[in-house]
Amino acid sequence: MYWVIYIPLLVVVIVVIWVLVKPIVIICDSHSNTYQVFQKGTFSFSVLTGELITTELRILGRRVRTDSNEKKKRKKSKKKDGKRKVRHPIKLFKRCMRAFKVKKLLIDVDTGDVVLNAKLVPIGYFLTNAERHRSVHFNFEGITTLKLEAHIRLHVILIALIQQLFKR
Repeated sequence: MYWVIYIPLLVVVIVVIWVLVKPIVIICDSHSNTYQVFQKGTFSFSVLTGELITTELRILGRRVRTDSNEKKKRKKSKKKDGKRKVRHPIKLFKRCMRAFKVKKLLIDVDTGDVVLNAKLVPIGYFLTNAERHRSVHFNFEGITTLKLEAHIRLHVILIALIQQLFKR
């Protein structure tokens, strides 16, 4: 009879481990106006911009779609009285930033000033790394684009928060 309790508990533990270990992927592409946040097998959230801003949310395969023409009522949130002070916010920030891994980065910028663009071209050359799929360019055509793919590991953030909480 104990298996009735153990099997659902085991399923919940496996799902929690899956959510913590599987990375969350963030994709931003300003050229095609697509922005996505997803975790394979768990959820997917995407925003498509154009004439009409369209958002799509999928949780375990179920789709929720809204358009920007719809207006929703906002509820006022209650403020909490208790506040917790973070001792070393810079250390916590550094530990949480270790969870972010940039897989692809393409920045193409035009500042609008020809002289400044010419001064920034050598900096973009040194920041470009083809092996790591990182590229920074400065153009003279008035085009500004950003393509980013970053992976976030939640368990690293959780470990950093727990260490900060129980640190003396």
